[in-house]
Amino acid sequence: MITHFSPSGLLSVATAVCAGVAAFYWFQSSRADLGEEFQIAASVDDNPALHIISAQADIETLRSGMRQSARLNKIAAIWSGLAAIFTALTSLAVALSV
Repeated sequence: MITHFSPSGLLSVATAVCAGVAAFYWFQSSRADLGEEFQIAASVDDNPALHIISAQADIETLRSGMRQSARLNKIAAIWSGLAAIFTALTSLAVALSV
């Protein structure tokens, strides 16, 4: 069974796919592990070295999570841009087919 799609129909499908992929990546970005709230293991007065090491570990977890979130946001933005391009092309295809 062969089904024929109009150009605007195919572009609409491409738009929906790109938008869905973008939504998936933005959802993944929102789930990036930024660590729990900062829980410094020792006060700076009691044990300065442990305090610094604990703070550095918390900051590294935060940095890593932010890097992951930024990477996923970038991918989502690219897919969103593709969806916008396909939306514009769909509009043109409909306008020119009249």
